[in-house]
Amino acid sequence: PLTHIHAFTYSKRDGTASSTLKLPQVRGDIAKARHKELTAIIKEKNYEFRKRKNRGLIVLAESGKDGIYYGYDQYYNRVTIHSSDIDLKSNWLMIDNVEVGYDENIAYFKP
Repeated sequence: PLTHIHAFTYSKRDGTASSTLKLPQVRGDIAKARHKELTAIIKEKNYEFRKRKNRGLIVLAESGKDGIYYGYDQYYNRVTIHSSDIDLKSNWLMIDNVEVGYDENIAYFKP
């Protein structure tokens, strides 16, 4: 399923190729509503995907300190990793189980 998208609301810019097209313009309020609907659909699809793919995640702990680290799994989903035992920063980790939150996954790493 489509689980990530970089959507933006189009706005006409003078001097661009698209500004010379003779197409009907979508009203701003309609464009914003469509953007909101599209991003909500993708967020829900991502959440459902992460609920199915919550084991065997390979995560690079890119940043963090004091026992809380942040990274992304092989599906480009954000993971917050809690570890009180060792510094995980800049390490690749195999995460066997995560708690799937609506905005991100949460893992508790034990070596």
